[in-house]
Amino acid sequence: DGRTVEIQREPPIAIRADLAQAIAATGAVYETAYQNQVQVLAPFASLEALTKIPGARFVRLPYAAQP
Repeated sequence: DGRTVEIQREPPIAIRADLAQAIAATGAVYETAYQNQVQVLAPFASLEALTKIPGARFVRLPYAAQP
Protein backbone atom coordinates (compact mmCIF):
# COMPACT_ATOMS: atom_id res chain seq x y z
CA ASP A 1 0.00 0.00 0.00
CA GLY A 2 3.05 2.28 -0.08
CA ARG A 3 2.74 3.22 3.59
CA THR A 4 4.83 0.51 5.18
CA VAL A 5 8.49 -0.35 5.12
CA GLU A 6 10.41 -3.42 6.21
CA ILE A 7 13.85 -2.95 7.72
CA GLN A 8 16.25 -5.85 8.08
CA ARG A 9 19.44 -5.44 10.03
CA GLU A 10 22.29 -7.87 10.46
CA PRO A 11 23.81 -8.24 13.91
CA PRO A 12 26.80 -5.92 14.42
CA ILE A 13 30.18 -7.23 13.33
CA ALA A 14 32.66 -7.56 16.19
CA ILE A 15 35.75 -5.37 16.15
CA ARG A 16 38.94 -5.57 18.22
CA ALA A 17 38.41 -4.71 21.89
CA ASP A 18 41.12 -2.02 21.83
CA LEU A 19 39.45 -0.31 18.87
CA ALA A 20 36.03 -0.47 20.53
CA GLN A 21 37.52 1.11 23.67
CA ALA A 22 39.24 3.86 21.69
CA ILE A 23 35.99 4.68 19.88
CA ALA A 24 34.03 4.78 23.15
CA ALA A 25 36.69 7.02 24.73
CA THR A 26 35.93 9.69 22.11
CA GLY A 27 32.24 9.71 23.00
CA ALA A 28 31.27 7.86 19.83
CA VAL A 29 29.24 4.65 19.61
CA TYR A 30 30.30 1.77 17.35
CA GLU A 31 27.55 0.72 14.92
CA THR A 32 28.97 -1.69 12.35
CA ALA A 33 31.98 -2.52 10.19
CA TYR A 34 32.66 -3.79 6.69
CA GLN A 35 36.08 -4.88 5.43
CA ASN A 36 38.42 -2.08 6.56
CA GLN A 37 35.70 0.48 7.36
CA VAL A 38 34.08 1.15 10.72
CA GLN A 39 30.84 3.07 11.17
CA VAL A 40 30.23 4.99 14.38
CA LEU A 41 27.61 7.41 15.65
CA ALA A 42 29.61 10.34 16.97
CA PRO A 43 28.97 13.82 18.28
CA PHE A 44 30.49 16.41 15.98
CA ALA A 45 32.89 17.39 18.78
CA SER A 46 34.37 13.85 18.70
CA LEU A 47 35.51 13.93 15.08
CA GLU A 48 39.02 15.24 15.76
CA ALA A 49 39.56 12.68 18.54
CA LEU A 50 38.46 9.91 16.17
CA THR A 51 41.19 10.93 13.70
CA LYS A 52 43.80 10.32 16.41
CA ILE A 53 42.90 6.66 16.95
CA PRO A 54 45.94 4.61 15.88
CA GLY A 55 45.35 3.19 12.41
CA ALA A 56 42.58 5.64 11.48
CA ARG A 57 43.24 6.90 7.96
CA PHE A 58 40.29 9.26 7.58
CA VAL A 59 37.06 10.35 9.23
CA ARG A 60 34.16 11.70 7.20
CA LEU A 61 30.60 12.80 7.67
CA PRO A 62 27.90 10.46 6.31
CA TYR A 63 26.79 10.81 2.72
CA ALA A 64 23.48 12.59 2.25
CA ALA A 65 20.52 10.29 1.68
CA GLN A 66 19.38 9.92 -1.91
CA PRO A 67 15.75 9.34 -2.92
